[in-house]
Amino acid sequence: MPRTATTLTIAKPCAESWQQMSPVTPQSRHCAACCEVVADFTQMSDGEIMHFLRHNPAVSCGRFTEGQLGRQLQQAPLPAPRWRTWLAATATVLGLREAAALESRAQKANLEVADIPRPVAAGSWSFSPADELTKQETREQQASEMATPEGRITVRGTVHNRWGLPLAKARVRLYGQPDYVAKTNALGHFVLELPASLVTPEAELWVSRLWHRSQSVGVASSPARRYHFFLKRRSRRIISGKFR
Repeated sequence: MPRTATTLTIAKPCAESWQQMSPVTPQSRHCAACCEVVADFTQMSDGEIMHFLRHNPAVSCGRFTEGQLGRQLQQAPLPAPRWRTWLAATATVLGLREAAALESRAQKANLEVADIPRPVAAGSWSFSPADELTKQETREQQASEMATPEGRITVRGTVHNRWGLPLAKARVRLYGQPDYVAKTNALGHFVLELPASLVTPEAELWVSRLWHRSQSVGVASSPARRYHFFLKRRSRRIISGKFR
């Protein structure tokens, strides 16, 4: 069954003080000026707003943040069918069994490698082939992380909120250079590749996100540096009144 889009607007904002209204419930108060119940939606998600309106159709007055108005509200995803949940659980169990089997085979292979006799000559060091393979893989991984095209520098880092939770879709850009922009993923990580000629002592890395205060820091020419940003939320404008 298709869902209907919901967009809320307030044509004439109300100037009545929320603090002077009489509490009705933890999320609503009574306005004596217009004899209306005013609901507080400022702390609700889109799904919670739609759920409230569906079960309280008589409520037509509320207070919202600026970002909650004038856009289509995003509905919460529908619960997955039972067969899909069962299928996912079965796949997880099978995956765990396969992982256990692979681990068992890997342990057996390590024991076989350890049993290979390794002669030690005078003045030389004894080493395990498995240890040498691990070192080689580590060197290759480090080389791939540090490798960048000639004349370019790769900037890496993370963006979190003030409590340390990752922030997705934050914009990371080189100030004054609109062509060099990156966005953080779901874990708050970003990767931005810059021409070495633009990484000067005056170059700055700017990080911004909706409803958050921007931050900036000087860009280092060393590719080994990792940048970590912690953004604070901006104060939000509250709009009250009859909505539709």
